[in-house]
Amino acid sequence: MLDRLIGALYTCVRQMLPDMAEPETITTCARHPRVTTNLRCATCGTPICPQCLVQTPVGAKCRSCASSVGGSLFRPTPKQFVMSCAAGLVSGAIAGLAVEFNLGFFSLLLGLVYGGFVGEIILRASGRKRGVKMESIAAVTMIIGAVAARLLAALSITSMSDARVPFGVLNVLIDLVWPSPIPLITLLLSVAAAVSRIRYI
Repeated sequence: MLDRLIGALYTCVRQMLPDMAEPETITTCARHPRVTTNLRCATCGTPICPQCLVQTPVGAKCRSCASSVGGSLFRPTPKQFVMSCAAGLVSGAIAGLAVEFNLGFFSLLLGLVYGGFVGEIILRASGRKRGVKMESIAAVTMIIGAVAARLLAALSITSMSDARVPFGVLNVLIDLVWPSPIPLITLLLSVAAAVSRIRYI
């Protein structure tokens, strides 16, 4: 009975008094001092923010720990390299042809969504490898695929019209920026979104 009375009295006093616990210390990211974070590297315990963390099979790590311990995370096998390049080229070709349908501001939104989708495809094709190499593969193959698809389309149009000088090739490339630069911006946004999807979780 006495124990219950003491417990009830303790609960009442705790509710009436302000919280006397020590204030929670605010930690900031080691690379970005202005960003507060509760995340820490799974290896060294360094505070990291979502912008600079690297997701590994054993948890989130800072870039230095991820590159030194999980070197395989940044080194795709030859098969994964080929699969990633193929995925980037095909996705870039689709984007290069799709930007021909200029939908104005809506095209920019579609470009961002499509780029994120392509980034996920390249991630899966590479066995979820990350790093600068994979980001470069995504950007370069998408751009090459887009330009190559537009050139092939222009050449086929030129051959069907029996034109001697393939001005159609130049026209298709110029169409990216004239009369509206939205197709080019959409294409660049798609590439940037794909790279961001590979870089960040």
